[in-house]
Amino acid sequence: MEFKARPDPPKFTFVILTLLACVFAAAGLNAYLIRTDAAGDALWNSKEAYFFISRARFGWHVRWIGYPLMVAGKIFGYIEPPDDRSETMYVLRVTSSGVERHVLDLQDGQAGGPSMLTPIGDRIWTNFPALGGLCWWAGDHFERSTQEESRGLGGIEHLWHLNNRAYRDEGGWWNAGVAPDQTVVISLEDGTEISAYGGGRRVPLSIQMRKQGGEPSTVFSVDTGAGLVGGSNYQHAFRSPQ
Repeated sequence: MEFKARPDPPKFTFVILTLLACVFAAAGLNAYLIRTDAAGDALWNSKEAYFFISRARFGWHVRWIGYPLMVAGKIFGYIEPPDDRSETMYVLRVTSSGVERHVLDLQDGQAGGPSMLTPIGDRIWTNFPALGGLCWWAGDHFERSTQEESRGLGGIEHLWHLNNRAYRDEGGWWNAGVAPDQTVVISLEDGTEISAYGGGRRVPLSIQMRKQGGEPSTVFSVDTGAGLVGGSNYQHAFRSPQ
């Protein structure tokens, strides 16, 4: 007569209980995922450079039991709409004497953030639909133009026309995009060199400054990429700009 080994009852019960605990945890606990994108514009002349960098964060929270389906959907080209979104704009003015920084919280992404940034005269103009259209950078915020200013400038159409050139040199100004995997190098008249690297997958967008004869130093950096985070970090990420 042949005897077959039977599972050890205590160990078998422990395995079953562990599996059930994992299933209940996966059904009840959330996985938190954040993706961060960053890009912007560089505007400069021989004496100063401006950087308008937008950082957009997208957040998802899903039960762990559904997380594999979310990943599978991404593999096949379907991306779930984010549960949370925030957008922050960093404005840097760089001269040979130092760096001036400002942080603007674009509430709820403001789908109409600043675009077509254009130096004209002694101002940097932009199309900012969330603030009503034509605006200008007032040193620490964007100011909406008056009707007289808009008429004198030619409105948004004039900005659109200028920004559809391959490059622009108006009043000594130049512009370039700060985009992933691209580098912008700017030289000021006193020998100061500024390099902006648009970053890439899990590589920060960064701006470095090197004075004549000196070593380069990082004056700005913002992480990009996607990954899982803890619940407290997720809540903090969508609470306020950093």
